[in-house]
Amino acid sequence: VMFFSLASLGVTPEARLVPGNPARYDAMTLAFNATLESELARLQGDFGGARILNFRLDNLLANILLDAQQGGQRYGILHT
Repeated sequence: VMFFSLASLGVTPEARLVPGNPARYDAMTLAFNATLESELARLQGDFGGARILNFRLDNLLANILLDAQQGGQRYGILHT
């Protein structure tokens, strides 16, 4: 079973419209991802034979944004 973490909501255009929103949105993202991680660990304990995967969209987006700032060599994205 595959689950997806949330990517940073603080970098979305909507979050950037109001000062202070990026920090609030990022806090919500971190809370959701922490809860997801905890629940997935619990599920893995309850269903030890199941393969539970957490696809980390937060890490992927952070890597894409960093790559864009450094010229986009890995993902080919230059403007964020």
